[in-house]
Amino acid sequence: MDHTMDTLMDELLQQTMWLEQMVLQADSDPDEWLLLLDKREQLIEQMTSLTTPEQGLTAAQKSTLERIHEINQRLIPQIQNRQQGVQKKLTGIQRSKAAMHSYTDTGPNAYGAFFDSKK
Repeated sequence: MDHTMDTLMDELLQQTMWLEQMVLQADSDPDEWLLLLDKREQLIEQMTSLTTPEQGLTAAQKSTLERIHEINQRLIPQIQNRQQGVQKKLTGIQRSKAAMHSYTDTGPNAYGAFFDSKK
């Protein structure tokens, strides 16, 4: 049982380190992060199903979990910063789209001449 738990923890650590590398790349695609996050979630569910509250973790397993936790604590602010950047871009696009939409509903224009109806 411990061997399986150790294997799952090592795999979780490996997935977490790979996620960290991807997040640190400026041109990485956040959609790819989701795949790794889903894989990590599956590993955590498998680990949860193998343990009971009465069982304790070995020192090596606790050390591995501490490393995973440290990486997670570094990743969370970076992911949030990227999320805020994407949100700002999306808001800007929505504003420009709304502004363009308000001008396109003004009616007919004469041979490319622009009639400003916002007075």
